[in-house]
Amino acid sequence: MDELTRALREGAGDFWQRFDVACHAARTFEEVIALASLRKRALARERSPRPPSERIAMIGGCTLSPLRDLVEVMLAAEHVEVEIHVGEYGTDRVEMIEPASVLHRFAPSVVVGVPAARPRMLAGLHTICSLHATCTRPLRSSWRAR
Repeated sequence: MDELTRALREGAGDFWQRFDVACHAARTFEEVIALASLRKRALARERSPRPPSERIAMIGGCTLSPLRDLVEVMLAAEHVEVEIHVGEYGTDRVEMIEPASVLHRFAPSVVVGVPAARPRMLAGLHTICSLHATCTRPLRSSWRAR
């Protein structure tokens, strides 16, 4: 990780290739979170940011920020740039059913729902499936292609 940090600091032209290798070699949550931090710093330095190819929404009754970081890093290693909306903690039901919600305005291509451990959320699973079927487009099979 130190070599990758140094490559970023020095503006090495092969940073992204090194980043890809590090992502594929990562085996622990701590390594992935460190890579997520480096990725954010590298993207902030780029003059022309990479446009996202997919929009993913994550909603649920728990904190989803670490999951967002994990997904961003793993997809970036496969050359898939995504924009991810993480719903506010505990507002998952409102986001699913309210047409004017941030979730609906974000217009994701994929919705990931992580229900809280509450019996009433089982009904929300049907809503998530319906939302995906009616408000989003299918995943592209060419995610890996750049």
